[in-house]
Amino acid sequence: MNWLIGSKQGETKKHIAQLADATKREVKKQVIQSLGKLKDPRTFPALQEIASNRADREVHTLAEEVIDKMS
Repeated sequence: MNWLIGSKQGETKKHIAQLADATKREVKKQVIQSLGKLKDPRTFPALQEIASNRADREVHTLAEEVIDKMS
């Protein structure tokens, strides 16, 4: 019955999908924070990709902070 309440894996997949579609900066920041709260190691590739892109310094820094807290 885990599907009724949602699983960590389901939340991770949902947030990563939202991140790929996030065109608005605030949405992207919220998704990054949500991924940090999940503390799921499967989020590292998505977070590392964002952290490596320095086009938006605030989003880049937030992704790095989340990665550091998860490490």
